[in-house]
Amino acid sequence: MPCGACQEFFYQLNEANEDMEIMVDYEKRETVTLKELMPNWWGKERYAEAKSN
Repeated sequence: MPCGACQEFFYQLNEANEDMEIMVDYEKRETVTLKELMPNWWGKERYAEAKSN
């Protein structure tokens, strides 16, 4: 599992990374998306603002 700083970094690299799958249980092959880990990411509004300008 990436640490919080790494999760933040992945989001900042590209907003599309929110669909990145992160394995949380190798034996069960269970994954979550970055969006699930950070549902209220602060940068969403800033990306939306930048796209509208």
